[in-house]
Amino acid sequence: MREAPTQLKRNARTMLKKLIKYGAKLDDFGELDLTEIRDSNVKKYLEKNESLVKLTLMQADLEFEYP
Repeated sequence: MREAPTQLKRNARTMLKKLIKYGAKLDDFGELDLTEIRDSNVKKYLEKNESLVKLTLMQADLEFEYP
């Protein structure tokens, strides 16, 4: 199933809001920093999807255009 760029941006914006809410961030070297996350289930999910989380956070750092 393919998604249009608008759908990708919308999904990324939603995920970014949740990442900010839980406190996920990137360190100075671009590695995922989950030290502030207290919920073990959330931490496991983010670790499992590390590449997607890193990509979403990197796009936010680059001021990715969210409509």
